[in-house]
Amino acid sequence: MALMTRGHGLLRCLAKGSKREKAPFSGGVELLTRGGMTVIIKPSSDLATLTSWDLLEPMPWVRVSYRRYAACMYVADLVPRAVHDEDPHPALYDALAGT
Repeated sequence: MALMTRGHGLLRCLAKGSKREKAPFSGGVELLTRGGMTVIIKPSSDLATLTSWDLLEPMPWVRVSYRRYAACMYVADLVPRAVHDEDPHPALYDALAGT
């Protein structure tokens, strides 16, 4: 999965154990949500390891209308193509998160 972060930019992650019953992933990791996470980044690997996820904001306003949802999905598809991995863009993150 790809996660956009404020401090590290786009992180490509592997969520090991996320489907286990006692996994530390509250609320599930879904597209178009915001959460707190713990990630292990290894310089020798292209993939970081997502070890925990806490859902902070499910962003229900995204799903109010089909047009809004489609526009958000388009942007979610566009961002990983437009930015380099692990290249922080705080202004872009703030715009995407609505902060």
